[in-house]
Amino acid sequence: MASGSHIEPGEWLPPQPQAKPGGLSKLEHMEREEIMRLMELFRGNLGQVAKELGISRTTLWRRLKDYNLQTGNGSDGSD
Repeated sequence: MASGSHIEPGEWLPPQPQAKPGGLSKLEHMEREEIMRLMELFRGNLGQVAKELGISRTTLWRRLKDYNLQTGNGSDGSD
């Protein structure tokens, strides 16, 4: 319970899941696996993959870079 006249964020926000040191969280691992599955399904068509995930192509590029995934054309998204 708050001890003052206002509530601090840590007093009402749920704790955020923490990634394991040097690795991905379970959610990140699942997201990475889904991106890989869709990249294979849509033969590397980033527009289709992004649409299926409900994210923009820019966000997909960022995730590809974050997860160190290849796009199929030799680029890892780090142009």
